[in-house]
Amino acid sequence: MNYWYLFNKLLDDNVSFDVVRLLGFWYSHQNVVMCVGIILYLNHLPYITALSPYLFTRYIQDILLCITNSNIGCNIGECMVNILASADDLVLLAQSWRALQLLLDKLHSIVDHLDMICNSSKTVCMVVNPKRRCNMVVYQFPNFMVDNALLKFVNEFKYLSHVVSNSQLDDADIHRERKNLFYCSNMLTRRFSKCSVAVKLQLFKIFCLCFYDIGLWCNFTSGAFAKLQSAYVKCVKYFRYSTFYSVNMMLSELALPCFEEIVEKCRCDLRQQMSRSNNGFVSLCSRLSVW
Repeated sequence: MNYWYLFNKLLDDNVSFDVVRLLGFWYSHQNVVMCVGIILYLNHLPYITALSPYLFTRYIQDILLCITNSNIGCNIGECMVNILASADDLVLLAQSWRALQLLLDKLHSIVDHLDMICNSSKTVCMVVNPKRRCNMVVYQFPNFMVDNALLKFVNEFKYLSHVVSNSQLDDADIHRERKNLFYCSNMLTRRFSKCSVAVKLQLFKIFCLCFYDIGLWCNFTSGAFAKLQSAYVKCVKYFRYSTFYSVNMMLSELALPCFEEIVEKCRCDLRQQMSRSNNGFVSLCSRLSVW
């Protein structure tokens, strides 16, 4: 990113000249430091600083304003939504092929002005299918273009570690969570086999029960959910319980919740966080929630 463009924007926001001068000196004197094979600093915004999210958000503010003010997007609960942003992970939303191509053109124009680049190799497009197939207008669309580069269509993609599918089902993300649960459990069993049950149980709670987005699941097949529930029981039985041991007795002895309790707790926590959010769109989604 262009540091000097960022510093000029900070000055426009009436940030103290001394603060901007300090940042200018800091970023113009960065070095790559190696410590036990781990890179601590690279030639960009240091991610370890508390200022990094604020500075990056200010840098891409013109992108967000350009897309938001275009009045091209989807109406969700009488609210115009056309861009979702989490750091440099951006999602554009539009209700038609032409509308989305217009947003892409605007994005390319403002990104070029900011001395940034759209990585077309990591940019994909997805058409969300309606629940009723009779409402499908066409089944194939022309490829979208950004800076004369064609973008490919996908049926699903991972955004913020959550797998989004054009079928509007959460089965793909449930499958991802199931694989991750088995992977973490097998790793703990292999590396900490000689530890006490108390230690392994604590590690299991930290690494295996940290379901990132399980509260978002609202549309899935019973088979996919049952497989994940079964995987949870199998992983708990890694604590040297036999195959035919009572599941309720095992969970009671280990003071672990059943899988349904985990899911419901995650949903309740998510609803509470969304309802308390100061973001208008997030609070709107909490009111439109189908959970």
